[in-house]
Amino acid sequence: MFSFVASLYVAEISRARGRVTELRERFPEASTTELAQRLIDGKVTWAASGGAVGGIFGAAVLPAELAFVGYLQFALILEIALLYGHNLKSRRAQGEIVALLSDLHGLNAPRLLSRYARRALWRRGAELLGRAVPFAASPISAHLNNRDLRRAGREAIRLYETMARLPRRATV
Repeated sequence: MFSFVASLYVAEISRARGRVTELRERFPEASTTELAQRLIDGKVTWAASGGAVGGIFGAAVLPAELAFVGYLQFALILEIALLYGHNLKSRRAQGEIVALLSDLHGLNAPRLLSRYARRALWRRGAELLGRAVPFAASPISAHLNNRDLRRAGREAIRLYETMARLPRRATV
């Protein structure tokens, strides 16, 4: 099972590297921070679309929508790390990504359960509102996804900009 996840991780690094290279070619004069913001904006567009579609169908697609947003956050973090020149194939880099995702989602059991319970209840309320007022849940869901993606992007920029400013250790 672990080798399957590792192969997905490596495959996503390759895709992220291609997206970062394409972005650098399209905007050669842009700073790293500007490019990172463009990456965030692109992912937010996908998240808003997923939230809009998810809002229409309500709680039935909530697990798929959460997985989709989680994937977008993961891909965004990889892209921003590559943008700042980090080697993502090391164990240390993998740990940094896991730690960043854990911080974003508050991955200790009580916080995680309460976060997703609140979100599910919020969306369930949005779904009920959506039945009363057609398609009202879509913009709410899209907003929640936008907020989560922007937060992931800000945290990744903060981490990798800080790491880029640190002096490199001399290898012996």
